[in-house]
Amino acid sequence: MRCKPNELCVVIRDPPPENCEPLAGMLCTTVLIAPSRDFALPDGCMTSGCTTPDSWVVEFMRPVRVSLFGGGRRMASYGTVPDSALRPLRDNPGQDETLTWQPANKEVTA
Repeated sequence: MRCKPNELCVVIRDPPPENCEPLAGMLCTTVLIAPSRDFALPDGCMTSGCTTPDSWVVEFMRPVRVSLFGGGRRMASYGTVPDSALRPLRDNPGQDETLTWQPANKEVTA
């Protein structure tokens, strides 16, 4: 997994389900690894277990439209996002991991 608990992240691609608000570019904080069974989010709302392995319960920086357990949608501050759809934002020095998910630009010479 790329992320750690309580880490500031940016959503780099929209996770399923597609009937939710687009999340790409949204900032969030990882709270805990999402269980694979039905569970309550930190705000008390029930959610179904994550079918995507290595998913996080995250707190979004602003409320977003999410799917409800059993159908429907609501505005929420918490949701689940796969680790593969998150990019941690770290302020400590370390190796740049950008090239692991973004191809290098080739220089053009005229």
